[in-house]
Amino acid sequence: MRRTADVALLVAIALAVVTTIGLFSYFFPNVQIPHVWWMFGAVTVFLWATLAQAYWHVRRLASLWLFLALALIMHCTLYAVLLHRYPRWPAITYFLTGPTEVMALAYLIWILLKVKPQIL
Repeated sequence: MRRTADVALLVAIALAVVTTIGLFSYFFPNVQIPHVWWMFGAVTVFLWATLAQAYWHVRRLASLWLFLALALIMHCTLYAVLLHRYPRWPAITYFLTGPTEVMALAYLIWILLKVKPQIL
């Protein structure tokens, strides 16, 4: 039963992301979003999906979600400043910064919260 609820939650989150993108595209068809911003969104979703999956075994730990929320705010703020300053940022760099950021955040979670990730 618990596994079914977990899958239902993940499906609901995925549907919410896809619905948000679809509604944005429908209501704002003339807005052109640069490719680098779409890549930023995709990397951000991948990054946090990876971290949520790795720490799913301690999902009831409030301090973990607080840390992840603060890290998400910092991630989005720093990248927004970076992408605003350098609008032609090469998208290939996300393949370097994404995994590095996952490892850095996992290390910080281990140091601060004493929780290790469970990878598959």
